[in-house]
Amino acid sequence: MEIFKKSRWDCLKDNYESWWTDKLERPLFNVEIHGNAPDMRKPEGVFHEVFSRYALDVPMDVIIRNLDYQLGSVKYAGDGYPSWLPDFGAGVNAAFAGAKHIVRPESVWFEAESPAPLDQFTLRHHADNVIYRRIAEFYQKANAYFGGCVVLGMTHLNNGIDIPARFFNGVDFCLGMIDSPEEIERLVWENHALFEFYIQNLSALMFNNPGYSCWGNILANEPWMGLQSDFCAMIGPDHFDRFVLPELKACVKKMPKYNFYHLDGREELVHLDKILDIKDLQIVQWVAGDGEQTDDAWMWLYRKIRDAGKKIWYVGPEENLEMLAETLGSLKGVYWHGSGTPGEEDRLFRTMEKFGVPVTPGIA
Repeated sequence: MEIFKKSRWDCLKDNYESWWTDKLERPLFNVEIHGNAPDMRKPEGVFHEVFSRYALDVPMDVIIRNLDYQLGSVKYAGDGYPSWLPDFGAGVNAAFAGAKHIVRPESVWFEAESPAPLDQFTLRHHADNVIYRRIAEFYQKANAYFGGCVVLGMTHLNNGIDIPARFFNGVDFCLGMIDSPEEIERLVWENHALFEFYIQNLSALMFNNPGYSCWGNILANEPWMGLQSDFCAMIGPDHFDRFVLPELKACVKKMPKYNFYHLDGREELVHLDKILDIKDLQIVQWVAGDGEQTDDAWMWLYRKIRDAGKKIWYVGPEENLEMLAETLGSLKGVYWHGSGTPGEEDRLFRTMEKFGVPVTPGIA
């Protein structure tokens, strides 16, 4: 595995912090070159790239050795750095609260073991939950094994209404907003408290980390977590104002320096102005969804996000970065996570050079 010296970590952290505070005049390009020859022999036995694909009886030491090998095949350029998070699906905190987990080839799903009436259901932490204990064990052992050479990212927690919605039939939950709105609010805030609890408790296990990240690998100096509300695609403005927006604002108030909102699909755009009005919201990540219009059709949206004073986590392809730069005037305030093979390295380096991103980190 590529081992970074303290000077390189310091440089990386300075660049990310300058970007967070709008002082970095160039974009952040987190670039990974995959497929290099690792400097260690591939471990024997089962091998997966995603944490959730490992059976629950696979020893954690095996998973961590496999991860060491996996990271050893990656070369990091620009603002890239060694990182990995134990991904057990988006909204894994539903499992921590007692939901049944269903591992599928493409994802992990969570649902109630036995649905309870809305007014009889409470979200609480299940300390004996096998997934929670497994993720905590990963952080404890990986923190000791890597000793600060790798950023251990926060597992994919969901804030707000998305977690309580997992425990009910979608129609019943929506009807509850009309018939029992106070119960929906109660569950939203119960999850909010648990969301903060998990960030604090799990981050405490990563004390060797040179920095903190979550899905997306945007480095920060403090524990933090990205925000989302996929459920808001199903509701109108009034219900958004009552059940989603106050909790989103509370999350941002708790993490004012480091945060993003994951804007997922055109159905959420009806709420965009209210999201952009959240004062300390730092970044918006736009994901158009499968079968949607091509990237050029959404340039107006990136311009709107920039005009609202927010930074952009761009998930589009490398070839559209120039179009984005022309739309925005520059890529200042943009984060892009790109990857390629050794044969694509020169092309990626030329793209970095075009936008002022050094191949090896330096303050710029």
